[in-house]
Amino acid sequence: MVVTAFTGAKQSDLQELLAEYNQRLPFYPPYFSENTTLDGNIVTGYPASSGH
Repeated sequence: MVVTAFTGAKQSDLQELLAEYNQRLPFYPPYFSENTTLDGNIVTGYPASSGH
């Protein structure tokens, strides 16, 4: 599956969408608040591999 997320996309919205298709992100980004964005985590270097 390929997913395209726009800048500013909320991480929680993306994770909810993926869960509908029994999918998840291939890494474990931190969840700071409801407003945490996927690109914010990537810019700060937080994503860590899920080991899969």
